[in-house]
Amino acid sequence: MEGLEVAEKFSRLRVYFYSAINNYIHWYNNQRIKLSLGGLSPLQYRKKQGFIC
Repeated sequence: MEGLEVAEKFSRLRVYFYSAINNYIHWYNNQRIKLSLGGLSPLQYRKKQGFIC
């Protein structure tokens, strides 16, 4: 029984870890403000430059 509990906790921890990493990558690429981009997020900058619609 104890081995299954450890495996289940590890599985939940892995899902939480991947979710946290994905959230950070999304924030880094889409929401953070960059002064070198004129105070825009990378996504806003790309839209302003016409790189994406």
